[in-house]
Amino acid sequence: MIPNRVALESVITDLSADNGCIIVEGKRDINALVALGVDKSRIIQTAQIRYCDLEAKIQPCYKKLIPIFDNDRTGSNRLSSFMAYFSANGVPIDLSYSNRIKNSGLICLEDIDNVLCP
Repeated sequence: MIPNRVALESVITDLSADNGCIIVEGKRDINALVALGVDKSRIIQTAQIRYCDLEAKIQPCYKKLIPIFDNDRTGSNRLSSFMAYFSANGVPIDLSYSNRIKNSGLICLEDIDNVLCP
């Protein structure tokens, strides 16, 4: 399936304007989002970080978390685990971006900059 470019452009526009803390799997995901203009200071990776340590990294000024993991089995498992931990701690979680990216047909977040490169 070829990812829907228009839908992904809309996601990036909205994500850039949002003030939530973006949670991704790894450095390549961060690099892809930053290349598209998303503020790097709002993005935190989960790779090889315990959730209690991740929780400490989240700045108190963030009113919500925006998890965006890959749309594969590993990403789905990570999202389930992430949701279980953070929803139990009362942190608001916005899944709308993750759902929009999934519905656009993008599998790996790190590929978003390749789809949207000028």
